[in-house]
Amino acid sequence: MENNIIFELLGTNEVELSYLAGLFDGEGCISVVREIRRNKEKVKLAAEVGMTEIAPLYIFNRVFGGSIITRAPRKSGHKEIYRWRVQGTKAQLFLKSMEPYLIVKKEKAILGLSLANYIGLQSPNKNVIADKISQRRILPNYRPLPANLKGGYHGSKNQLA
Repeated sequence: MENNIIFELLGTNEVELSYLAGLFDGEGCISVVREIRRNKEKVKLAAEVGMTEIAPLYIFNRVFGGSIITRAPRKSGHKEIYRWRVQGTKAQLFLKSMEPYLIVKKEKAILGLSLANYIGLQSPNKNVIADKISQRRILPNYRPLPANLKGGYHGSKNQLA
């Protein structure tokens, strides 16, 4: 009963969600986007899928929103790359919906959802906690932001997958 309500709210069904989860398991990634603007740090959870066939990305977009971008081929004879992406609360909804169907990225989706809860944490020790997490390799490639950074930094994207 609960799943039927979720499917109805998303405008989809279990077969379609499991299909999207399979595509995401193979072609997707979960990342953390960190930026500083006007001396304020903003951290967002993001999820994306990149592929050379655009049709499945329209399904992701219809069900979860987000955006689709196109990248031109880097070499002649290569195909265009299409990328669907969601951030913030849409990424949380996406990962919560996908998690029961994921195999390869299940642990990383759970970690991403845990991080989303951490993002809202109001603590003076937030950066210390993030640095300790990074030292344990829970967030691969995490780079602490420089303490003396003054506006205009747009930057590190730390891939979870």
